[in-house]
Amino acid sequence: MEFKEFLAELADLLEVDAEDLNDDYELDSENFDSVAVVSTIALIDEYFDVTVNGKSLSQAKTVGEVMDLIKKAKED
Repeated sequence: MEFKEFLAELADLLEVDAEDLNDDYELDSENFDSVAVVSTIALIDEYFDVTVNGKSLSQAKTVGEVMDLIKKAKED
């Protein structure tokens, strides 16, 4: 399942355990800085073959919001 694999990679990027990531996991400037945003855009492209808007992604406050952006991009 691509979401599970993506979340594992995102956990590595955020330097947290994959088990800690859920829709409510909060992203902040300490764990989701500009480098993490760019890396997440690359991960999304790799796993889902879609591009999400960097500004929208950087404004995401939770992992659930990131997943919503991916789902929306896949629908478009």
